[in-house]
Amino acid sequence: MSKPQFVYVSYIETTPERLWEALTSSEFTRQYWFGAEVRSDWKVGSPFALTLDGEVTDSGEILEADPPRRLSYSFKHQKFEELRGEPISRVVFTIEPFGSLVRLTVLHDGFVARYDTGRTDDGLPPGEGTFLACTFWLADAYVLTGRMDDARRLFERLLAIRNDVGLLAEEYDVREKCLVGNFPQAFSHVALINTALNLQQIKPPAEQRADKGRAGETRAA
Repeated sequence: MSKPQFVYVSYIETTPERLWEALTSSEFTRQYWFGAEVRSDWKVGSPFALTLDGEVTDSGEILEADPPRRLSYSFKHQKFEELRGEPISRVVFTIEPFGSLVRLTVLHDGFVARYDTGRTDDGLPPGEGTFLACTFWLADAYVLTGRMDDARRLFERLLAIRNDVGLLAEEYDVREKCLVGNFPQAFSHVALINTALNLQQIKPPAEQRADKGRAGETRAA
């Protein structure tokens, strides 16, 4: 099963503002992305498209836009039939001043982080694996919005990273391609079971809990 995972760090002699413009302006992307153009208004929730010769090759949705510091969007290939079955992934551009240069970190993966550890003071050094329960929740969100094929692909991708006896840890390190954190992690397995139930079109756990709440109210009455 294909697992697109990519981390690239570069140092560029420019300003954060100019680098942001280079990532979001077709005038620049045509020069550096082999003639490709980007289309979006760069607002959270807005559509994103990458086009080549007028044809949409990749599309997605803006997930985060914090100019000139951080840009993130979902990413789905559209052009080649053999690649259309790949699950939706996530692209994150992080722009940071580095002396007289600017450091650009590009992350492309299909798993979801709990939060940006580089910008959150949690008492720990920046950097951690992607929190697996969050990615199961993304699959649940796909189910709730009717995107069943995307939900199944993401669920299967999560199943593919289990260890030899079918267990999951708390997190997954996309760079080292290994499970990390607490092991085995109950949260990950509870999320796995919930997503499996959702995919089977059994009444979702959230609705089951709501039904129990309504039953309690009826009895109290």
